[in-house]
Amino acid sequence: LDVTGEISSSDDINAGGKLVCANVGSDKKIAFRRTGANNFSIEHDSSSLYFYNESTSELPIRFFNNGNVSMIAGNVGINETAPGTLLSLAGDANESIITLKCTKNDSSWTIGDKIGGINFFSEDGSGAGAGIRGSINYISSSTSGGSTAMTFNVGDNTEKMRITNDGSVGIGTNAPTTKLEVKGDTTISRSSDSGQTRT
Repeated sequence: LDVTGEISSSDDINAGGKLVCANVGSDKKIAFRRTGANNFSIEHDSSSLYFYNESTSELPIRFFNNGNVSMIAGNVGINETAPGTLLSLAGDANESIITLKCTKNDSSWTIGDKIGGINFFSEDGSGAGAGIRGSINYISSSTSGGSTAMTFNVGDNTEKMRITNDGSVGIGTNAPTTKLEVKGDTTISRSSDSGQTRT
């Protein structure tokens, strides 16, 4: 069946092979119409395939030819039907909610190589300018990859705290030699006094 122009049906359209939209020179479209409700369509142009809300003119999901995916309208829920934030993931007890996976599979690492991480990006162009202001990273702390550490970066993404492979915590140092090592003045307070400062 070869048709130039629109096909409209109020019943099922069954195709045993491919259903091709090939109106060369303009966007390709499959539209879904409902009386008294939002009208949606799946469309394709030279750079992307996207879902389009014809009632609000929003493009909630867009798949680009280079593999990028853009979601620019509404909230996204995974295992959840009414997400209350931009991204909401639901899972049961003892179930991993997010997994950050590094695909490197050899024993040749550079110390500091990132296994996974979360970046905190600010678009504010004042001060240090737009960019990554902070991050939490899981890194290799050996050339074999067998030793790792977790770092916490703030102040324009500078490392301020580290938890080493053996569980030691360093604040102001990336090589703590005891379970807790703080580089710089430290104040330890109790409810019964104003605290003591030690260097």
